[in-house]
Order: sequence, then structure tokens, then C-alpha cells
Amino acid sequence: MVNLAVTTVFDSNHDDLVELHLALDGVKNAMGFHRAEFASAANNPALAVAYLERVSYSSQSGTLEVTLKNDRTIEGRFAAMLSQDATPGGDPALAPPPVDDFGISGTFSGTWSVVCRSPVIGLPGDHSVADSPYCNNLAF
Repeated sequence: MVNLAVTTVFDSNHDDLVELHLALDGVKNAMGFHRAEFASAANNPALAVAYLERVSYSSQSGTLEVTLKNDRTIEGRFAAMLSQDATPGGDPALAPPPVDDFGISGTFSGTWSVVCRSPVIGLPGDHSVADSPYCNNLAF
């Protein structure tokens, strides 16, 4: 599984951000064009999240198109309907006022990089390292 994350921070406000996530079926299938539908389910392959003016939002619907190239360039576009996330626990009086669902869209381009971690066989729990034969020999 390859988990692609595209993150942007706005020039006008470094506290706000948008992240686009896409789960790809393995390293061998990572390069090339990908199109996916956004949904609200956490197990959906594509998810858009935003943190705007200290309020978090998640995608309910929309599309993501992205092309990854072997020269380490990435480009794509997205359109998503976002819904305000529920405030977990705590005092409802401290929750931000509800906001109607809204659309967000855009394009992106740049370069991509890899963060690889592979499990350490024989150790209990979730132990993984970046300096492994698998990670050191990755090729796209």
C-alpha cells in the first residue's frame, strides 16, 4: 500500500491547511494517472481534510485526479464537498458554531518524495524502520 498525501498551506494564513489523501495499490502501481472519488468513510481510498480558522472539515463527496511521474513530478486537480467535523468529547458550549457544507477545488503541481517504513520481523507490536532492505531498494 502506498499512501499519497498532498498538503498545502496558504500564503495568507499558515495556520490553515488542506490535505488530500489517496491510497494506491502498491509501489508497482504508484506511477501514472489516478482518479478517485472522495467520500466520508475513513476506509475510502480518497479523503480530503481541511483545517480552516481552527475548525476541521472532511470530504463528503468529490473527485481527485493525480498524475505521478518517474521524474518525481506530481500534478493534479480536485473538487470536494467538505463538512464540518464533529467536536470530539468536551463541552458542547466550547464547540465552534456549525457551518454549512461547502465546496473547495483547485489544482496542484510540484515534486514528490517518499517516506518509507517497513516492519521489523520478529519484534512484537508495530516496530518499523526506514533503513531496511525493502526501503533502501525501492524503485519506481
